[in-house]
Amino acid sequence: MTPGGILSTIRWNFGDFELDAAGFQLLYRSQRVKLERIPLELIIFMVERQGQLVSRDEIASRLWGNGVHVDVESGVNTAIRKLRAALKDSPETPAFIETVPGKGYRFIGRASQADRNAEATARPVRPARPWLIAGLALALATAAVVVYYVGFRPAGPSASETSVTIAVLPFQNLSSDPEQEYFSDGLTEETIAALGRVAPSRIRVIAWTSSMAYRGTRKTAGQIGGELDASYLVESTVRKEKEHLRITAKLVRVKDQVQLWNNTYDLQLAGLLSVQQEIGSAIARQIGGEFSQQAKTAVRNSSQDADAYDLYLRGRYYLSQRTAESMRRSVECFEAAIQKDPTYALAHAGLADTYVIQAMISGSDPRELWEKARFETEKALSLDPNLAEAHTAAGMASFFMGWKWAAAEHSFQRAIQLNPNYAIAHQYYAHFLSNARRHEEAIGEIQKAREIDPLSPMMHTYTGGILVLARRYNDALPALQQALSIDPDFFPTHSVLGLYYQQTGKPDVAIEEYRKAYRLSGGNILQLAYQGFVLGQIGRRSEAEQIITTLNQIAQSRFVSPYAVALVYTGLDDREAAFEWLEKASEVRDVSMVFLPADPKWDSLRSDKRFQNLLRRCGFPL
Repeated sequence: MTPGGILSTIRWNFGDFELDAAGFQLLYRSQRVKLERIPLELIIFMVERQGQLVSRDEIASRLWGNGVHVDVESGVNTAIRKLRAALKDSPETPAFIETVPGKGYRFIGRASQADRNAEATARPVRPARPWLIAGLALALATAAVVVYYVGFRPAGPSASETSVTIAVLPFQNLSSDPEQEYFSDGLTEETIAALGRVAPSRIRVIAWTSSMAYRGTRKTAGQIGGELDASYLVESTVRKEKEHLRITAKLVRVKDQVQLWNNTYDLQLAGLLSVQQEIGSAIARQIGGEFSQQAKTAVRNSSQDADAYDLYLRGRYYLSQRTAESMRRSVECFEAAIQKDPTYALAHAGLADTYVIQAMISGSDPRELWEKARFETEKALSLDPNLAEAHTAAGMASFFMGWKWAAAEHSFQRAIQLNPNYAIAHQYYAHFLSNARRHEEAIGEIQKAREIDPLSPMMHTYTGGILVLARRYNDALPALQQALSIDPDFFPTHSVLGLYYQQTGKPDVAIEEYRKAYRLSGGNILQLAYQGFVLGQIGRRSEAEQIITTLNQIAQSRFVSPYAVALVYTGLDDREAAFEWLEKASEVRDVSMVFLPADPKWDSLRSDKRFQNLLRRCGFPL
């Protein structure tokens, strides 16, 4: 088994529960249980060690890794509490998780396991031909576009002057095997991607993060459309039994909930590509070729290797978690996908994304990661120069690690040109603009990302952060509150709230938010430094100095951002030490240095010529 069980093919059954380690999901009577990453990691670990005592130290090492400073007591308690709630288990009369006072915990349920490796040839975890998903996605997406442009576009202005928002809801899995959730999720993602590339200037497609929030929902089309500000919904089901596939899809107009179009695809997997080609040709005839070229390029560079495709999607999942441990797992998945299929451009782009984020949130030397990120972006672009994800990754690497801001802006703009519906491109371009102090442009750009992905806590958090940097505090707080309403444990939101309260004269509240962010992130160093900065500012010098001591201790075992140390010294008003550590940060190309031009934490140093010279040498805007 690989570290953390990420590629485990084991399923466990206990009581009415099924734990799918490969699918990273817990099922109750074949229905997925909503469970966050940390408690899900914990149940996998405990079931693997069933009947054995698992100490709190062992749990902390498994969940957060060695050398990560985190509030273990609180973190483990929270994970156990959430896990017991999901299992409907009682600490007093446990059926599954027994507390061993002063020692740890023991899984006491009777879990039976089945090794799925033998089934790989008979029934792969992912569909055997991932290009089938892309082909069908193109057919469904383009059909939906034709319905709008040919039969249902509004009277009055021409189509080029109007726009419409479409949400592709999660494909409902009707198969008897819940494992096919992977198949339905893949269809959902590929349909969103394909639809986003057909007439993107006229159609806004709700992003995958927001669409997946409606898995299994009982809400009406009117309610969903209202929440997403969508005019049309694509509702679909999929049933896959061996080599037979039945897909039903329909397009619903939100305002009157009228079904405008529907179709059923009943076929063998082997024949899907030819069916897709026939549908594409028929659509091209109907629309006179207006969108035919866009339709041809709408299928993404999906791998034809089922395992590679599976690993790619898992890599994206872990990348979204934004913790040091999840970044490690994301790298494992993308590297394994590339090993399976070296020509997989999306996997190369995903790996580049992970290296950049890893440099931002984990104890890794950015100089090493910069070379890796640059290699992967160049490889992805050589394989597919029209891949928006690859250009976005290139922009991120140039901005955070290469400090080539002109190149970064060009990459972000090219990504958006290729796919205006790619929310992540808008997100990071907005981040770039904000740190360049082009605040109004940044606000406009993040609003586009937020419209595409309205239920993403990340997009609302970025909105709040950009508004704080623009000193628009009254506008920032509602965005951050909205992010917390979606995910109260999303650590970046608590970090930006810390900055908000710091800037609005509530340092004690700011410190508490930074502490929450530190705990929820699994020990993100910057969250510790932010605490030290505020503590130093308000005269609690001994506590701030203790944080510097802690950072130096951590640095004995892994990389610690010199920027973080400089920040605490800045809070203590020790300019000489602050500039000494900023110079070190410049030498190692610390990714956090890009915050210098706009972050108000550095305002006390801005008038110093050394600060201006540092910005100039790094190539940052003055």
